[in-house]
Amino acid sequence: MKSPIVTAEYARVIFAMYILNQVDGVLLGDAGGGKTSLIKQLCAELDVHCHYMNMAIMSPIDDKGVPFVSHDEDGHWMIEAVPFHWPREDGKIHVWLCDEVTRSTPSVLNAMLGFTDSRRLGMYEAPEKSVFLYTGNHTSDKGYTLELDEAFRSRYSIFFLEQTWKEWCPRFLAEEDGEPSIAAFHRYHTGEFFFDGSPDNDEFQRCRARTWSRVSDLLKLGLPSEYEDKAIVSYIGTRAAGQFKLFRKDIWGTLPTGEEILSDPENAMCPTDELGKLGILATSVGKAATPELMANLVTYANRMPDEFAMIAVTDAGRLNPANKTTAAFTKWQADHFNLLHG
Repeated sequence: MKSPIVTAEYARVIFAMYILNQVDGVLLGDAGGGKTSLIKQLCAELDVHCHYMNMAIMSPIDDKGVPFVSHDEDGHWMIEAVPFHWPREDGKIHVWLCDEVTRSTPSVLNAMLGFTDSRRLGMYEAPEKSVFLYTGNHTSDKGYTLELDEAFRSRYSIFFLEQTWKEWCPRFLAEEDGEPSIAAFHRYHTGEFFFDGSPDNDEFQRCRARTWSRVSDLLKLGLPSEYEDKAIVSYIGTRAAGQFKLFRKDIWGTLPTGEEILSDPENAMCPTDELGKLGILATSVGKAATPELMANLVTYANRMPDEFAMIAVTDAGRLNPANKTTAAFTKWQADHFNLLHG
């Protein structure tokens, strides 16, 4: 039986419910697709402890403890000492994020199954409000992966994450403080250079959520162009890197900045017949918005087609939560209720 394919937004909702109600689950997907970061971000938002375990580099000793001989007045006996940093009972929710489940060895997986079932390993007992969430690459991944057997699959709710560029862009900007030209690039090219697991996009397998995040970090270093260009190629390949360089030079660098637009929203350029550029401009104003400028942003958004107005306003709300408290933001949402919830 195939696992249901879910969007990142669906995964966020269902796994938030699992965390709050201590229901174990599994999230599989393509390598670099944002599975692990999604769970970590949820834990941060819910203010719960996240205990990360990379099962690909574990041995059974890592998740059972080091055996040693101790004794008491009745004689000698052996116990196992689990890692000292494992959490103790404190009445709080603890998420055990078991990553790379499909790259673990059978012995490690079996040890973790026993731990998940009993909440005990040797002398150690997990906190009462523990929840075990497994993440890993789908078995269609071209690298080594372990096929999960029925003993594992019958225990858990298993989903397959398929993250689109439309979902990823606002989260990339808000949660990773991502370089805005990268989000604008994907909006301009409507996801052509974003690998989402589709066979039609196989040429750009290296252009995953994870690698674009690495490119964002790279751009923040301010390297000389001759070094930066080759470093970007090393992440996403020649063709995607070439297109991204041209975009930043010939398009992104020639359009007005978000600050410039918001200083004169009624007269700033708004090419309603050039959809690619609208995606760029929406990204720019969303990034530049502040509570003091939200009224100006809404004025500009009202000149844009609905799809791009929604990008501008929702980006502004995600990037700066204080923007959501403004009268301009609230009124725009009320006026566009059907667009947001249709």
